[in-house]
Amino acid sequence: MIRTVLAAAALASCLAAPAAAQQFVVGFDSVGAPGAFSQIFPGFQNGPHLEYATVTLDGGVILDDSLFASSATSGSNILATCDTCGLGDGPPPTGLPGSITGTFTTSVSSLSLDAINGSTAGGGTFTLTAFDAAGAVLGTDQAFLGPMGSPTSVQELGVAASAVKSFTVTVDLPAGYTFAIDTLTGLPLEGDWTDLGAGLAGSAGVPALGGSGSLAGGDVARLTLTGAAGPTTVAVFGGFTRVDLPLSGGVLVPSPDVVRFFPVGAAGVLELAAVWPVGVPTGTEVYFQIWVADAGGPFGLAASNAVVGVTP
Repeated sequence: MIRTVLAAAALASCLAAPAAAQQFVVGFDSVGAPGAFSQIFPGFQNGPHLEYATVTLDGGVILDDSLFASSATSGSNILATCDTCGLGDGPPPTGLPGSITGTFTTSVSSLSLDAINGSTAGGGTFTLTAFDAAGAVLGTDQAFLGPMGSPTSVQELGVAASAVKSFTVTVDLPAGYTFAIDTLTGLPLEGDWTDLGAGLAGSAGVPALGGSGSLAGGDVARLTLTGAAGPTTVAVFGGFTRVDLPLSGGVLVPSPDVVRFFPVGAAGVLELAAVWPVGVPTGTEVYFQIWVADAGGPFGLAASNAVVGVTP
């Protein structure tokens, strides 16, 4: 695949052990919301473009649920859209698209949301579609929702799949419809990183290297080095295979497919981060190790432990 996406963009140009992922919930209740589409103005904090720490949403505005038969499932607000509504009664293109989209900051392994039918005319099929970073469909969920106020007017939709980066919610209701979502949840992907050891002590001991980030396309991957004897210069080795070559009294673990040099200050800490490229095949292993110029090490070098990350 185009040389594994140009060698994973040269191993993301060589980019803390990850904490367990925690499910997040967005309930749209952090702002005071009016109860009519005509009370929303473009650029207002209610939408139609909303940026949360975990997800960016487009196509809907935050309202209280008074127009939707008090059907909010968390707090009293919902994220609503309407295929014929303007914003602040403004002319096109200030209206709403009649669908809701979201893009996650970090890819998720599952998402769910509550869909709410705002039409009193009848029911319709609501569809949640999940995509990866390249725009390929990873999964869908559908439900028939009855008219607003009926027992089936609110239902949960959800998708579980590897590395979901974005989603859309659409309906097949006839023209003139309104609908909303509430209680959006997601479980961010954890990074699959393993410490391989093989460090080489220098004057400050063995430098410690950690990898974090999911290595899903479009997500941020990180390397963190601590314990280097600085100020100094380090070489970050990155490769797609493990070679375990003898080097200067130690072991070079990664194949040296990419090598980058960086200065390190007196604190002996280096933090590298890069957006991981889209299209790297699932299950690809990437190896990293950092070698440090250190007069106290064998042959004037010390080395961190090596780490391997696996793409989801």
